Amino acid sequence: MLLSALFVLAQALVSALAAPVVSERAGSGVTAAAASLVSSFTPYVQFARAAYCTEGASVWNCGAACNAISDFQIYAGGGDGGATPAWFVGWSPSLSSIVVAHEGTDPTNFLSLLNDADFFLDPMDKTYFPGISSSIKGEAF
Repeated sequence: MLLSALFVLAQALVSALAAPVVSERAGSGVTAAAASLVSSFTPYVQFARAAYCTEGASVWNCGAACNAISDFQIYAGGGDGGATPAWFVGWSPSLSSIVVAHEGTDPTNFLSLLNDADFFLDPMDKTYFPGISSSIKGEAF
């Protein structure tokens, strides 16, 4: 019972913290962004979209989001969308950029919330960081 109450309280706090704060500045107008500017963000939106694909982002086979960026060269990826958020790292020749992306918090997924609560430093994974000193620690969410 206590655990259920704590879970409901945690969800309420997360929902309250995630709520947008709307404020209006006197005398300021809203200017629409040019279509060319908006479309320049499309590749980045597709990378963010692919980060939520737990079935195929690690092999760059996640459907529309992955197909939209066909020249992307994946280096590594993983995650299960729960205890370990989906993630990937790779190279985008068309953007001349290294891309690192990960799934964000899903407030409806208890494991996702629990993952965010784990803020203790852990040794780095030697699989991904070969030769790194065991004294170097990190935290990821």
